[in-house]
Amino acid sequence: MSPFTWSLLHEMDLECQKVPGYLMFGNICGRTYSNISIMLSSLKVLGYSVPKAKELISDIFGYIPDNIEVPIYPFRTSQLIKEMFQRAKKSLKRRKDSKKQKDYYLEYTPVWYVKTLESIEGANTKEDLLKLWASDVRPFLSALWNIWFGGAGSATLATLRKKLAKMAGEELANLLCSNFSSEQTLASMKPLLAIEQVIDGSLTRKKYLELYGHRSPHEFEVYYEYPADDPAFINDQIKEYKNANLKPTELLKRQQSEFMKGKRLFIQKFPAKQKWMEKKLEIISKDANTRESLRNEFVKVFRVMRHLLLKIGSVTGIGDDIFMMYCFEVPKFLQGDIEMLDKLSKRRKNFEEYQKMPFFPQLIRGRFNPKEWINSKDKRQDYYDPNAQAPPIDKNAIKGFAGAPGTIEGKVHILHSFDEAKDFQKGEILVTTVTNIGWTPLFPKAAAIITDLGAPLSHAAIVARELGIPAVVGCGIATTKLKTGDSVIVNGSIGVVTKKS
Repeated sequence: MSPFTWSLLHEMDLECQKVPGYLMFGNICGRTYSNISIMLSSLKVLGYSVPKAKELISDIFGYIPDNIEVPIYPFRTSQLIKEMFQRAKKSLKRRKDSKKQKDYYLEYTPVWYVKTLESIEGANTKEDLLKLWASDVRPFLSALWNIWFGGAGSATLATLRKKLAKMAGEELANLLCSNFSSEQTLASMKPLLAIEQVIDGSLTRKKYLELYGHRSPHEFEVYYEYPADDPAFINDQIKEYKNANLKPTELLKRQQSEFMKGKRLFIQKFPAKQKWMEKKLEIISKDANTRESLRNEFVKVFRVMRHLLLKIGSVTGIGDDIFMMYCFEVPKFLQGDIEMLDKLSKRRKNFEEYQKMPFFPQLIRGRFNPKEWINSKDKRQDYYDPNAQAPPIDKNAIKGFAGAPGTIEGKVHILHSFDEAKDFQKGEILVTTVTNIGWTPLFPKAAAIITDLGAPLSHAAIVARELGIPAVVGCGIATTKLKTGDSVIVNGSIGVVTKKS
């Protein structure tokens, strides 16, 4: 993350702080890390055992290996519960308010998005830009953050998926959790499916970019341009679809058919649970669509923020050094404070150095030296703990989460970043560290998906299930133990990748 984006996340973390004196997010060389210790320590205070607390967060954050001891804070139980209760009351009020405002912001944000981009384009003085920052863009971001944060969570889905897995097994549980789109289409799927509409003429290129041009592999980082800012983007997407003969709508329909088979199988096994299951699936589908829609609108504010920063850089003459400012420095700068300018070159130097570094491990315990880890022969992507004894590794099998059911054999193609996606061929097995919505257009080309990071509710798993593509996620070591060209068998039903000798 750029200094600006990190400081923005830090401010939003403070706004939603749950445990007094402790923040949920940390920063290692510009990469964001959640503080798992705080989560587990808080759950322990509330009466959960550490193993149970680990299980509760596993669907979202992945498994925490048994050989890693998570430090538990010695919180004073009575004091923490009192503080958490007070904050919980505020959180519940915020969630209640969020639900009231949710529909308004889902309807109004697209209008605000277009109008505010036009206002930024017409602002040519520091005073105009400061007004946009202070009275419009920054407050709008906070409002949407609180609504997204409290409007729809994934706790219901996590609980249901675990219950279904215990009743009917991982494969059927994942199949039943594959039709989030239901009668609608998930917001994260729309940029993929809408390309077909552009090709058949039912959607214009201009409208596509207005609706979906803010979704990208870097959508929560204002430093990078968005697809709508790239004149060649839409033509490149159309060319790719035609050359590879991609038909994501057909994949979606085929998977919906499989989902219906899964429902019938579940009803045959548990006829007394039919109404319960259908009601639960209806709830999670509604929650998933709401959560995805809120995220979609929230990302629009980031693109607006980027354009506002670019305009500030242009009007003041500092160019894209504006991204090296912390967000609280921006209004000060527009009011004449230039003290921070001497610090920007050092921040840029660090940022550019951090950009060259690979993904760090998903879990880090203790003091972490990135350069030592990068040069280590035994580095892992799943965790870093110098005191942990490494578990034995099966040379021919890599285990992870059962992300999306199905078994397929094929050849691996390692992608260390989305910038390498142009070399990925249809029918190959995509292996990467982690994906987000910006990777979705690549999924219809993949025979299967394998990721180092992730869990059953991660982006790769959800989209793969929607499209019926076998996936194993959260493997930890796939990108280090496999290489492009390797032949493997991907079993997304049980979460195992087997390397063929």
